[in-house]
Amino acid sequence: MKTLPMIAKLAAGATLLATTGAQALPVASKATDTLPFITQVEHITSWQPSGYQQLIVELQGERRYLLTFDQACPTLRSAKHVNISRSQGKVYAGFDFVTADNSRCGIKTIQPLKS
Repeated sequence: MKTLPMIAKLAAGATLLATTGAQALPVASKATDTLPFITQVEHITSWQPSGYQQLIVELQGERRYLLTFDQACPTLRSAKHVNISRSQGKVYAGFDFVTADNSRCGIKTIQPLKS
C-alpha cells in the first residue's frame, strides 16, 4: 500500500492534508457501530472515496474508518487533496469536516472498519 504525503498541524482545530496517490483500500470490510470521535489522528496513510457521501480513511496503526457525510460531497471522487479537521486532537462526528479540494463536507458518522 502506498503512503501519502501528509501535513499535520498539532494545534487544536488543525487539519490533516492528504494528497492523491493512495492505493485503493479494500471495500469488502464491514463497518461496525458508530463512534462519537476518533482519537490519535496524526497521519492518514491512505484514503478512498466510496461514492459521493462516504470516505474510507486508514490512519497510523492500520486503523480504518468509514466517514459518512451529512450530504453529498461533489468533488470527493475526483479530489486531489483531502483535509480532515480536528478539534483538540480528535475528529468528532457531527462537528468536524472533510474538505475535498474546495468542497467542505460535514462528518455525520464515524464507523470503525474490520476486515
